[in-house]
Amino acid sequence: LLNRREAARCRAGGGYLAEAIERYEQLELWLEAAELHERLGHQDAAAAALRRVVEQRLAQGDILGAALSKAQKKKDE
Repeated sequence: LLNRREAARCRAGGGYLAEAIERYEQLELWLEAAELHERLGHQDAAAAALRRVVEQRLAQGDILGAALSKAQKKKDE
């Protein structure tokens, strides 16, 4: 997982944002994907990825993390 995550990070750092997003989504790293979508101006895709962050945290029983993610999303809107 770390090497694939690092590969996505390197692609993002190199300006290959679409490729990085695809890899982050494959790894279910929704927060990272959301940040890159925002950089590209894809607000709907960023919002969808942030919803996935909240869903993921709720599924893990991390209610506080889900609430904080939701609050951050509202702050950014």
